[in-house]
Amino acid sequence: IIIISAFHDLNLASILSNQLILLNKGKIEKIGTPQEVINEDIFKKVYGT
Repeated sequence: IIIISAFHDLNLASILSNQLILLNKGKIEKIGTPQEVINEDIFKKVYGT
């Protein structure tokens, strides 16, 4: 079963998903498991923090 959802809460997305696609200005920035996608380097690139 495939379910596609949009989350703005990355913690919730990482709990409910086994694969994430992170978008940056409408373009795919990173695809992978929550452990692969959610990291400090990608946050700096996407969110500028």
